Amino acid sequence: MHRASVSAIAAILVAVVMAITAVLVGTGNFLSPAAGSIVHTDKVGTEDFGLSDTSSPAQTASDPKFKGAVFLDAGDRSVWFGTYVGGDAYTGTVTSTPFLLSGPEIQIPIIGYPASTRNSLALEILDPRGAVVDSIVFRSGNPRERVALWSISVKAWTGLSARLQLTDGLNGMQGWLGVGRPLGDSRWLANVPTNYARMMTAVLAIAGLLFIPGAALRTWSSRFPTNIALLPVPGLIMLAGFGLLIATGVIPGSVPGLSITLLAVFALTSAALGVSWWRRGLPFESTDCSTFLIYATVCTASLAYACLPLSGPQRDSPPWNPSIEITSTQRETPLPFLTASRLLSRKDAKSPRAKAPELRESFVPLCIVSILAVFQVEPILPTTHSITAWPMDSGGYFLGRIFGIFTQAFVIIAGACLAKMLLPGAWRRSLTWLAVAPVVLLNLDFPKPLLLTAFFSTLAVISILENRSAILTGIACALAVITHPTAAIMVPLVSGLLLSITAISHVEGARPNLRGACRRGLLFLAALLPIVALWMHFSLRGNGMDHVVRTIAGDGHGLDRASDLGSWLMARVSNVWYTLMPTALFFSPPPELAADSLLSASLRWIDGYAGSLAGSVGYGAFLFCVMAAAEPVVEIRRRLLKWLIWGTLGLMLIVWGASAGGLGRHGLESLSILMLVVTACASGLNDRAWRWLIFATTAEALSIRAFGILASQSLGLSATSPQTIILSSIAIFGTIIPVIWYLRTEPVHGSSVPNTPSTPASA
Repeated sequence: MHRASVSAIAAILVAVVMAITAVLVGTGNFLSPAAGSIVHTDKVGTEDFGLSDTSSPAQTASDPKFKGAVFLDAGDRSVWFGTYVGGDAYTGTVTSTPFLLSGPEIQIPIIGYPASTRNSLALEILDPRGAVVDSIVFRSGNPRERVALWSISVKAWTGLSARLQLTDGLNGMQGWLGVGRPLGDSRWLANVPTNYARMMTAVLAIAGLLFIPGAALRTWSSRFPTNIALLPVPGLIMLAGFGLLIATGVIPGSVPGLSITLLAVFALTSAALGVSWWRRGLPFESTDCSTFLIYATVCTASLAYACLPLSGPQRDSPPWNPSIEITSTQRETPLPFLTASRLLSRKDAKSPRAKAPELRESFVPLCIVSILAVFQVEPILPTTHSITAWPMDSGGYFLGRIFGIFTQAFVIIAGACLAKMLLPGAWRRSLTWLAVAPVVLLNLDFPKPLLLTAFFSTLAVISILENRSAILTGIACALAVITHPTAAIMVPLVSGLLLSITAISHVEGARPNLRGACRRGLLFLAALLPIVALWMHFSLRGNGMDHVVRTIAGDGHGLDRASDLGSWLMARVSNVWYTLMPTALFFSPPPELAADSLLSASLRWIDGYAGSLAGSVGYGAFLFCVMAAAEPVVEIRRRLLKWLIWGTLGLMLIVWGASAGGLGRHGLESLSILMLVVTACASGLNDRAWRWLIFATTAEALSIRAFGILASQSLGLSATSPQTIILSSIAIFGTIIPVIWYLRTEPVHGSSVPNTPSTPASA
């Protein structure tokens, strides 16, 4: 079928989905959970759970001195039983009252230091006479003062009783351990109905909200730029502007007629686009269509991966244990959704969310406000107990996840467009490398909009190379800064590139154009500063530009200021070593997060994957970039490469201490994306070398997907569920598709990189 026909059919499909969404929103049941019975799993018999001291005569009842005996900064101590009796001085062995193993798996809330020397925690299996027949010892890392779950498969002993034995042999600091009431296999996926139809409808509807405005302008306006990287910008600005009107009270957030009308207008627009494309053909080039195809593949794979089953128990599903409630600090993790929730509930003085919203990352929350208003959703704070259907909940959290994945993947489109400008023959390899690069895979599912910031930063670079107005460059940088404050580190690089290209002509012997550089610099600041100043005005103290200042002065993880210059330098020198170490050394076990945090087990494992440069950019990217800097290249790429290399090294020296594990996902994603593209456009690298590089990066990407799914201990029995198998297959196969496409389209013989120069004028 002709490409225009396929795109026209897709546009008409989006029109139908938008119309259906409007009808469902009008009837008020778009996000209501699908009908289905809630099946509760068997609970563990722990009504009289407690600990008793085995160093004294056997006791038939629990000893009250062990109740609440934990050192806990936050939470309810009354739901814990531990050995912090009067402090760290207690030593001895305590056992719990026996409880019945009624299911194939048991989860034990733990806290403290059960894996320290002379401390131990064991689950003892008892026969009907009360004798110990087997013992399972806890072997993982210490959860310390944070809540963790110890998941144990007890299928072989179902029907028997068990007890916990806590051994405390330390009387010094951190010499204690504690447990909560054991939980049965109450994985929440077994307790809520699935709802794929609504999710697929929401995916297409959100895609329409993002791309229909740009597609309409591209089709019916000759003044709209032909660069496909700008296609989603009108939709993003529309959503942010609509959200701003709702957040400021100009437009009520819950007006069904308004949302139905908006969806109906978008349905008519997309239908008209489909008819226009069917008759006149597409207003896109073949490279644009290929870029969008890879973008859609990556989004599909990431949506499947992000919607893998969660593994925490659901609240009010027996035997729920209140000890694993998330704390207020942990609830701040999905910042954009939380901020959007607060923006929508500011008028309700009785609402616990009515306090001043955090506007550190204001652009994305305003867009989510629009989406919640369009779908007529009353947002619920993202905790597992708020999910009433999977993978589409009535609280709107998955709407934010869908939006986040779509927008984070925009860097793929922008990166391919930048590569096509720098060297037309290298856009395929850049597109493929971006699609499989771990820096993209790791951040697509990450709740903070780091790659959306990289998208805007890349647009700023594209604007400079296209010789467009410096005002557009300033607006792109401003959008990057208000999307995430770490984008401020890109402003000096972008402004330096702008002034360099303006002042120094590519014509040999020409005098520097200092007047033009000053004029463009002033226009750049005139567009950047008002937006950033307005954003800083509404930002809370501690969440604006001072976040960047703390990062620069930070030591270790950037939480504290460096005590002296030597400490400041050592934090950065150590990160040089972490960054240049082989990627394989950075695989780490899944972090012990609270069970109620909204991450699937695979995403928890990825969160523990160390943020090294090799792990983020792919094997050898930085070294390739440094090597390419010494090779002869055309003028425009040489300038960009010079600014990237030396700018990257300078920024590393300044902000590297904010991580403690290398470059990684610590605010330099924009540089990672730009380095990927520029390296792909480097001369002197033949096809065979690039194929091996892309194969190695794909292997790493697949290992991240596969290890996250299979090696995560907390997946447990849900790893064999049909939903997990199907979603995992989609996620893994979608990771391979870009490489298959590259091998089918890239020329086999000869270099695919022509020697024709690319200049701002020719671009």
